[in-house]
Amino acid sequence: VTTKRIRAYLLSDLSYAAQAPDFGGQINALCINSTHIFAGGQTILSPKQYLISDLSFVKEFPRYKGNVFSLACDETYLFVGGYSDNCVKMERISDAAIVAVTPSLPGSIQCLVFEGTSIFWTDDGPDCVHKTKVGNILIQ
Repeated sequence: VTTKRIRAYLLSDLSYAAQAPDFGGQINALCINSTHIFAGGQTILSPKQYLISDLSFVKEFPRYKGNVFSLACDETYLFVGGYSDNCVKMERISDAAIVAVTPSLPGSIQCLVFEGTSIFWTDDGPDCVHKTKVGNILIQ
C-alpha cells in the first residue's frame, strides 16, 4: 500500500513522530517555513498547507493546471511551478491569493529555489536556469 502522506521523523534517531492526513495523490514537492510545510504533486493539483507542529491540514491553494513539480516559500509567499501551466505562480500564504505569475516558459518548471529577493528555477526547455527578482514577476 502506498501512503500519500507527509511523515515527520525526529532528527535525533529518525523515530516516527507524526503523519499528515492523506494528500490524495502523489507528492512531488515539499517546502517549509518556520511554521508550515507545503506539499504539491499529481492528481491533487492544488498545493496544500500543514502545521509543522502536528502536521494538521490548514488549507488548499489555487489549482495549478498540471502536476506540481516544485515549491519554494518564505514567511509570506508560496511559489508554485510544474507541468502544463509552465510558469511560476507567486501566492500569498495568508489568503492563498495568486498575486503574480511569470510568463509561460517553453518547458515545465522542474525546480524552484527562493533566496532573498530572487527566485531561481529550472525548466526542461532550451534555457535551463532562470532567475528573476521577486518584484519583477508580473502582477495578474
